[in-house]
Order: sequence, then structure tokens, then C-alpha cells
Amino acid sequence: LSLPNMSELGLMHIARSASGRFPAGMPVPEKVYGIYGAATEISRGKDTPSGHWEIAGTPVSFDWGYFPTEGDAFPPEFIETLCREADVPGILGNCHASGTEIIARLGEDHIRTGKPICYTSSDSVFQV
Repeated sequence: LSLPNMSELGLMHIARSASGRFPAGMPVPEKVYGIYGAATEISRGKDTPSGHWEIAGTPVSFDWGYFPTEGDAFPPEFIETLCREADVPGILGNCHASGTEIIARLGEDHIRTGKPICYTSSDSVFQV
């Protein structure tokens, strides 16, 4: 791997800031022409919403609410509003699942019915 331009902008130094050492086998430039920096996460949660908020400059110092793991994942009022606003006849899923698993399980039903597949994962992100 050769990254001379990125190295001269500070990439190798960012790696050292994050890990304490320069990457093995990567040449370190004599002079850096860019400004570089590395960040350390400080949010409580290690989930998708916390990461997105923190990278946008708003660290999350609280625990998020999570969708239930048993039964329907989303409240009926939310699903009713979603279906009305999106003009769809209903949804498929309404559960915790991995994206690849739920598409394999419900993909044909989605194509046949036109209903979107809605699910969540361990970090309670609503996914369509």
C-alpha cells in the first residue's frame, strides 16, 4: 500500500495519535503539509445513534430508549402513522433482525405485497 499524498497530509501521524505507533511498513514523510487530528469517543453508548450524534459534535451522556425485544418492536400508533403518510398497505417485519436475514426471510413477501420491511437491530435504529 502506498499513500504518499495522504501521508504528507498527516495520515501516518493520525494513526500514531490513535494507536501510539506508526503503521508497520508504511513510510513516514519527512514533512507533513497538512493539519491532522484524531478524536476519542466520549459518549456513553456504543451504538449507531450515539456515534452519529458524537461525530456531529453532540456527545451523548445518557442511555437511549430501546425498542422491545419481544413481540412487536414498534408501537401501533407509529406504524399506523407511517403507513398512512407513506401510503402503504402495512409493513412486514416489525421485529429485531439483521438486514440480510430479514431480507432473505421477507424479501419475496415485500415484492408480492409492496409492503416495506421494517425492523430494528440491537441499537434500536428503525430501519426500512
